[in-house]
Amino acid sequence: MDHVISLVYHVLASEYQLDIVPLCGPDLQDVLPDSAPSELPPSPTRRDHVMVLPNVGETKRVGITGNSTGPLQPMRCLLRIDVCQECVVKIEIVPPNRFLDDETIHMNLFPIEVTAESSHSLVKGESLNEQAGNNQTALGYIESPRYPEMYPSTIIKRYTLVNENPNGFVRLMFDDFQIHHQSQLQIFEEDNTELYDSKTEDNRRPPAIQSKGSTLHIEFRARDFSHKVGFRAKYEFTNDHEWVEKPNSRDCDAFLNNYGGDISMSSHVDLINSYVDCIWIIERLPYAARTFDRIYLKVDEFQLKGMSMRLEIREGETSTSDRLLLLMGTQTREELDHKQPR
Repeated sequence: MDHVISLVYHVLASEYQLDIVPLCGPDLQDVLPDSAPSELPPSPTRRDHVMVLPNVGETKRVGITGNSTGPLQPMRCLLRIDVCQECVVKIEIVPPNRFLDDETIHMNLFPIEVTAESSHSLVKGESLNEQAGNNQTALGYIESPRYPEMYPSTIIKRYTLVNENPNGFVRLMFDDFQIHHQSQLQIFEEDNTELYDSKTEDNRRPPAIQSKGSTLHIEFRARDFSHKVGFRAKYEFTNDHEWVEKPNSRDCDAFLNNYGGDISMSSHVDLINSYVDCIWIIERLPYAARTFDRIYLKVDEFQLKGMSMRLEIREGETSTSDRLLLLMGTQTREELDHKQPR
């Protein structure tokens, strides 16, 4: 069982016999076996347990029980939940409850219900105003688990994008793509023809993709190591086979972490009169972070022309970070100085 979630919480539990575990529920086992080293003895003020949910759809309940008699003492409990690689964990907390026996009132202090759910995401849609013969698209986003935070390790996540018009198509464009080299992302046609594999593409951001049929499959496999961002991609459902504004290049992407430099499109003469999609990520030098703790960036010249041509500068590593500057069309030097903070 590779997908792990740990819950740590502090409670006040009543005094009870040591053979009663503070976390009560089916299939609970102590994390530390009986053969654990002597330097790791179980403590009466701390109990560690593990719950195993190996199959999709399994649900178990667990709670901390005690009675209303006897002195209260602090108890720290840790519950580890192991589920399958293709599962995500759903946790629901239900209100505490009481029950009465012949001698004392017992309380379930922290009752939770844990369910292993499938990590497969199925997204269906169709082009807007289809009945009117309009090719306007319906769009949305798919993201790596926990985006924009670090995605979990050892997880399998699948996405299926379906245009409900059997004669329609699916478009996919990645706005963010920073995954560990041991992780893997693959994109397939409806007939399982592979369109992209991060392993064979040297982890480069996937190109803009349009399906040949009405369905695209995306599979993401995170290994033992994860990355601090992950990915975010925009999908569109369309009925138009021709994608006029499809970006035809991604070779202009770059990670920049030197002492300084410049970013220029003047050397990319091959991109003139074409639709481009370029992402530059500027980072501080890791070994000089204490000395150089800021990044200075200024646009000196901007003369982009064409439909939907724009430059965005964001403070952060993702396309959802706060936007600092947006430029569209040709800008004079005076306009650039006015729009940029000094």
